[in-house]
Amino acid sequence: MAFWLSRINRVGGVNPMSQASVLKNIPQVEKLLASCLSEPTLQDHPRSRLLKAIRLTLAELRADVLADRLLAIPEEPALLALIKAQDQALSRNRLRPVINATGIILHTNLGRAPLAAEALDWVAKTSRSYCSLEYDPATGQRTDRLKRCAALLTELTGAEDAFAVNNNAAALFLLTLALAKGQGVVVSRGELVEIGGSFRLRDIILEAGVTLIEVGATNQTRLADYEKALANPEAKLILKAHASNFRQTGYVGQVEIGPLAKLAHAHDRPLIVDLGSGTLTDLTGFGLIDEIPVKKALELGADVVSFSGDKLLGGPQAGLMVGRKALISQLKRQPLARAVRLDKMALAALEATLLLGQEPETAQKTPIYQMLNATDQELRQKALKLKDFLGAPLGLNLDLIQVESQTGGGSGPEIGLASWAVSLANQNINIALLEENSRAQEIPIVARVNRDRLLLDVRTIAEEEFPDLKKGLQAAWRQLVGPDSWPESAQAREPKVVAPEPVLLETSPAPSLLETKVAPPEIAAPEKVAPEIPEPSPAPPLSLVQPEEEAPLLASLEDLEPESVLLETSPEPSPLETKSAPPEIPTPSPVQPEEETPLLAGLEDLEPESVLLETSPELTLAPPEIARPEIPEPSLDQPIPEAPLLAGLEDLEPESVLLETSPEPSPETSIEADWLNDQELNFEHDFDLFAANIDANIDEDPAGTLVDNFSDGLNDFIDDQIERRFDGGPDLNFDPHLDPQLDPSSLPDLDLDPWPNLFPDKG
Repeated sequence: MAFWLSRINRVGGVNPMSQASVLKNIPQVEKLLASCLSEPTLQDHPRSRLLKAIRLTLAELRADVLADRLLAIPEEPALLALIKAQDQALSRNRLRPVINATGIILHTNLGRAPLAAEALDWVAKTSRSYCSLEYDPATGQRTDRLKRCAALLTELTGAEDAFAVNNNAAALFLLTLALAKGQGVVVSRGELVEIGGSFRLRDIILEAGVTLIEVGATNQTRLADYEKALANPEAKLILKAHASNFRQTGYVGQVEIGPLAKLAHAHDRPLIVDLGSGTLTDLTGFGLIDEIPVKKALELGADVVSFSGDKLLGGPQAGLMVGRKALISQLKRQPLARAVRLDKMALAALEATLLLGQEPETAQKTPIYQMLNATDQELRQKALKLKDFLGAPLGLNLDLIQVESQTGGGSGPEIGLASWAVSLANQNINIALLEENSRAQEIPIVARVNRDRLLLDVRTIAEEEFPDLKKGLQAAWRQLVGPDSWPESAQAREPKVVAPEPVLLETSPAPSLLETKVAPPEIAAPEKVAPEIPEPSPAPPLSLVQPEEEAPLLASLEDLEPESVLLETSPEPSPLETKSAPPEIPTPSPVQPEEETPLLAGLEDLEPESVLLETSPELTLAPPEIARPEIPEPSLDQPIPEAPLLAGLEDLEPESVLLETSPEPSPETSIEADWLNDQELNFEHDFDLFAANIDANIDEDPAGTLVDNFSDGLNDFIDDQIERRFDGGPDLNFDPHLDPQLDPSSLPDLDLDPWPNLFPDKG
């Protein structure tokens, strides 16, 4: 009925009263909550989250009913399934780990640099209980929370002093606010860039309450442009900003830090340099030639250098500032500095990261530098290990390919790092669907799609993430193909080889004639002349004590062609049966089930390997001549024991056996059966006519009720069926028993009820 309601809804709309009746069937929230709390898989979930999931689910149901997308409220089991899915979506709507398979080391959307293990341990230790955030245990007095990190920053950079806030944008805002509020800041037009999240350097500077003095052109800024701007008495400082992901090529030029610092100091102006990513070591060996180390920028004359803590430093998110003590002191006195200060967990992570940077050996422990330092050979071996670990998913091709990684975070955007990736591809399935499913897992997998291949760049995948990576990919692929499409084993799955049907009857899953306990019907002897079979020579009986006697017997089959081997499946007795089976076997007794299959007794002594050799077409040994014993033909005058009768069937051709076991219908019965079969074959077509009749009644009378339209369509359909089916079909009004020319006893007892003929087997 729902099918016809949906058809009527598409044709003529739904009565608003029916929508109201459907909405009344929506269960109460408390009732569904009680059902959820009694469900084993939901009873431990937070009650508030379950309530939210129930309300969201019911809201979607109401919207579907009002939009005519839903004509009936699902039953409670289906509703619970919807609530479970909604609850799962709510549980995943939180900060959670992600596997970065993109090859972008400093992925801003994925949290940029992962922390070192030492930093994580120190954060856990200092956050699990109380810590000495602003307390000096030696003096028992309050102290500056940045004292420890500032000391490490000055040691690593050679600066006079250091300060830190919660991100580099805040650092830039604080610098312009504290050092040039109400005055002008000189900056090149080519450095007024916009970075991710619609962040524009111009807007930050203007929000600090300063005047922006732009110099030069977008592609060219010369030292003379800065010198001309410094003639303006409002120009308080010069700002040189990092271009981040923005790069220009061709006729371009910017003034370097050294000449610009000399010009600023000649006019008694400070030079502020925003390095953006910031690094404490020289990274030119990785191709990052534009990333100037912080210490070098200070040596070139910069008065204050700002940079991020969660990029090339490999620490937490922070805005770090190092430079002249007099200028840093102004930053510390700015009231807004408290609004952007670091919390205890960020300070603990930053302190541990800076401690690792004190020595080159310990600096290599940060994940960011392990990714940058990975050699081509190391990455290829890692990719091979990942490929072997993933195994052999059915229908998914796994290959190793060379790719290019990126540093990310605005560092060297035009410089690629040679890397290796595992490629996943399928010619028949859009690989973007696999990528979408991978992101929807409990631990999302973020990868790249390139030329219909999903690429897993191993540079940014830690080996301890391999199990979660495989689990997520398995679930994503199984959602597309099927539950058995990715085996659990990490080893490659061997292709399945479909073996031919076994010759021996006991290996066949279907019951054989020898195993049946019911006496078969009497069958006439076949009208063929049995071939003359010489007297069999005595053969030694099969015995487990004499396994060497089996080889000559099996050797008789080894020269046979494959076609001749297949003939062993015919009911004729095999050489193995002639050795073990006596010519006459008494009828088995129910008290002695072990004698029910005497002909198979001779096969039970064979080794399994020797039996299976009969199906192999590659055997080449010459067979000895083995004669078959005479088998008496069954007689119809007396009951035939079960085994001898079956032995008599063994001379029949397979076709004749099949014909004898399925009796042909009589001509009288086939008259009605053929006609009824024809009617049943046309039933699906007639059902479409039934639908067309109902649609036609709806078109003729759109204002009619559902019951009227359905009833009129049904009546028209029945009239059409009676007119068409009985015209040319059996005359149901004709009684053949009254025809004097027919013998009533020779006719079948036909069912003259027209309704089963009209709807055969359709209820």
